[in-house]
This record gives sequence, C-alpha cells and structure tokens, in this order.
Amino acid sequence: MKIRKIRYLFQSGIAKFSLLRSFFTIYRIEVSANILLLSFLQFTSRYMRLAVMFIPIKIFLLLASDFLVPDLLSGLLDKRGYIVFLLSFTVFIYIVNIVQQIFFSRLEKKQDTLIEVYVNKGNDNLPKKLLFKNIKPTYKLISDLMTISCTLVLFYFISPYYAYTFLFSMVLYSMVIEYVAFTDNRYAFLDKLGVDPKQIVEISSSLLYLFLLVMLFFVYTYIPFPIHNAILLLFGSRIVVAAVKGYLISANKLLENDKRYNNLNGQ
Repeated sequence: MKIRKIRYLFQSGIAKFSLLRSFFTIYRIEVSANILLLSFLQFTSRYMRLAVMFIPIKIFLLLASDFLVPDLLSGLLDKRGYIVFLLSFTVFIYIVNIVQQIFFSRLEKKQDTLIEVYVNKGNDNLPKKLLFKNIKPTYKLISDLMTISCTLVLFYFISPYYAYTFLFSMVLYSMVIEYVAFTDNRYAFLDKLGVDPKQIVEISSSLLYLFLLVMLFFVYTYIPFPIHNAILLLFGSRIVVAAVKGYLISANKLLENDKRYNNLNGQ
C-alpha cells in the first residue's frame, strides 16, 4: 500500500479510538452504564470457554503420557489427584460461566433502562436511538481490545517468537481488511461478488486462522516447546482472531452510526 493509504488507515484508526473514548465517557460518567463490567464479563467469558476446551485435552495428555504434576502441586497431589482436581476445576468453570452468562444478559438489559432515565432527565446531547445503537459496539470493542492485549502477553510467555509473528500478522491483517472492506477505496470486484464488509471479515478471519495454524506448526517444528503449550497457543489464537474480527466490526459500526447521525444533523 502507498504511504497515502497507510496514513489514511492510521487517521481512521485514531478517529475510531477517539470516538470510542467519547462514547465510553458518555456511557460511564453521564449515563452511569456498566460499560467496564460488561466488557470485563465478556472478556472473562472468552477465557472460561478457552479453559473448558483446553483443560480436558490436558487431562487426556496426562493420561496418555508420563506428564508430571507441576512443581507447585507436586507436594500436595499425585497424578490421579491432579487429574481429579483438573476435572473438578473444569466443572466449576463451566458452572460459573453459565451463571455469568445469565447475569450478563440481565445486566445488558439494565443498560436500556439507564439510557431511558438519562434521556428522560432532559439530556438531549445525543439522541436516544444513537445511545441504544452504540452501547453494544462500545463494550464489545473494549472487550475485544482486552482479549487481544492479554492473550498477546500470554503468548509472549509461552513463545516469544510466535508472539512477535502473531502480532505482526494481526496488525497487517487489520490494516488490509480495514482498507479492503471499510473504506471508500474498496476493490470493485467485491461489490460485483455482492460481498458486504461483514462477510469479508468473516471469510478472511477463517483464512487468517488457517494461516496462524500453519505458522504455529513451523514455530513448533523449529523451536520446540511442550505440546500442551502449543495447544494453548492454538486455542488462544482462535479467540484472538474472533476478537480482531469483533474489533473490526464494532469499531466500524461505531463510526458508521456516528457518521449517519452527523449527516442527519448536517454536521
């Protein structure tokens, strides 16, 4: 891409983060919405699902090999006790995740009431419709950024080489998809195919995951590390790809809603 295109993408990114900060401030301070809690619950739910997928595989690896109990627990548990502990922990996480989803659903509905109260008090800086439309993209966007950041830190401690290549891939992917799907400069053949921006993100994210799978294979081949860590990297890559996909969609939805509002008001 030319320098002009790259500059355009950076300006677009800055505009989206500025918009996110504005709406975050409005929802958290003026509306008193539970934006951070909603974001955190969605973030932790992803990691709970990751744990529920990963721990059973770790148990099977323990059963099928000579894996040792971690040093931290070796003085307390033998191999069988460690397996029972992991099974119990998996069940616990699963139950907590179900309870959290119920709580999240109720909390999400509560935000509508808070917006209604805010508007009824005579706060008409922004229309009620826009506040309703943007609250979900706002907390989803924050949750996606939390997921991406924390998972990259996790990757770094498992395999710095994979973390660096993964970060580079994510940045490059985001810039390319941003340009291809969400700018006025998108390629004409996509319109001829009848593919909308969301579909482009969906399709490309699947291809990205396949690319990361191949990349992980090469990293593991040349710089070996424990197999359970490789599986954790694979599952972690999956949730980050989903988070990047969510980030692209939510950020552009915020921008699109704001542009539509400004156009209607002649701003």
